Amino acid sequence: MVLRKTILMAMASTALLVVAACSSGSTTPTAAPGAGTSAAPNTLPTTPAGGLPGSAKATDLLTADRAAAVLGGTPTLNPGSSAISASYTSDNGDSITMVVETMPGGVPQAALTAAMAGQGAGGMQPIGGLGDAAGKEVGAHEVTLAFVKGGSLVILGVVSTSQAGSDLDAKVEALARQIAGAL
Repeated sequence: MVLRKTILMAMASTALLVVAACSSGSTTPTAAPGAGTSAAPNTLPTTPAGGLPGSAKATDLLTADRAAAVLGGTPTLNPGSSAISASYTSDNGDSITMVVETMPGGVPQAALTAAMAGQGAGGMQPIGGLGDAAGKEVGAHEVTLAFVKGGSLVILGVVSTSQAGSDLDAKVEALARQIAGAL
């Protein structure tokens, strides 16, 4: 389960790097001869809980009720959940994790595909009508779904010992549509 969370966080990080690379250009300021230069801060403002001001919070989007609709039972919010990631575990050890990153200026649609490809998820199936771009990969007992909507990148990962990936698929997609509607 820790490995799965690490993979989800790596996917989000890769997507952020891809977005930064895709949206960066040559913007190095040149100073007039004899003029001094001042370095602009190279950080974005964040809220005390993490994330950008005004961005959707993972713990608000992935609630216990929504986690229960996928996992069943009474899921418990895992310690360490925050504004950018939320994770629940059910009594039988099934888990759901969501990472949400909001980026100023939006997310290029190619960022999702590039992020998934960078993580070796070559079996990603596109999903129509979900955000600006979306895809999923369904395994034997797991589903990973990622979508971009406006300035947000959302990644959902579900691992189950009690349900097949094919049974989780529709539940995870329905959850993703609820979350997209809330963004």
